[in-house]
This record gives sequence, structure tokens and C-alpha cells, in this order.
Amino acid sequence: MYPGSDFSECVQQTQILKSALSAPAHSEGTKTLTFQNVCSALQLRKLEILGSLQQLLTVATDCSFLLNSRGLLPLFLGDMRAVWPRTRQLPHLLAAVADAGDGLRPVSEGGALGEEARGAFRDFVVGVLEDEIIAPLCQQIETDLRIHIHSNQIAQVCVCCVCV
Repeated sequence: MYPGSDFSECVQQTQILKSALSAPAHSEGTKTLTFQNVCSALQLRKLEILGSLQQLLTVATDCSFLLNSRGLLPLFLGDMRAVWPRTRQLPHLLAAVADAGDGLRPVSEGGALGEEARGAFRDFVVGVLEDEIIAPLCQQIETDLRIHIHSNQIAQVCVCCVCV
């Protein structure tokens, strides 16, 4: 099985196998619940879940809503900036945004409209990243550096005053 392949065949084969295994029980007219039947049913259920796992993961991790709610990205980044240790989540957020951007496939034959949309989305993401993370971080670094330089200058002045 390859990543991204269609698992609907596996699900169909599981359904066929289920019906084949349940056929003798229906033909006899009695439904006896044995340990072997329960184990077989459980194994078939597990096989069915594994067969549909790719589809379930695709639906569960769909980030296309970020395309229509562009106002969420500045909020997410601003929230991360408020608590700097949370910025380690930034790669995950940007991966989700990139996943949403992959939905902007070339629409026209030449792909001009799709590329324009992808470029605009990329510019939007970079602009929000600069506004919400990079610029405040640079400002905070500059402020800390100025405070450090001033405290060193004050310490040198105080040392010179004591020496005189």
C-alpha cells in the first residue's frame, strides 16, 4: 500500500469478505455467537478501519478553512507572540497554512489564475508573519540591547565616580 493511494478497494473487499463469512450463519437459520465469530468480526472491523484510515485522516486534517478565514492567522500569531515559549508551535501552524495554500491549484489551462492566487496568499502569509512575529521580536531585541548598553555605561560611570 502506498501513501495517497485509494483504499476504497480494501473497504469493498472487506465488505465482500464480511458477507461471505456471514452467509453460512444465515443459511442455517440460527445465529450462534461463538468466540471465533466474535474474533472474526472484530478483525474485520479493524481491517475496515485500516482500509478507510487515509480518507479519515484526510478529512480530519483538512486546513482549507484557513483560506476563507484569513483573519484567524493574525490572531493565532498574536496569541503565540503573547507567550513566547509557544512560538515552538509556529512550524506546525505554518505547515497547516501551507496545506491550505496547496488547495490553490492552477485553475485555468495556463495556470495564470492559480499562480496569482498562490502568490497573493504567499504574500499575505509573509506579511502577517512579519507584522505579528518578526517586527515585534526585532523591536524587543532592540529594546533589550539598548537597556543592556545603557546599564553598562551607567556601571562604568559609577566605577569612575568611586575611583575619583
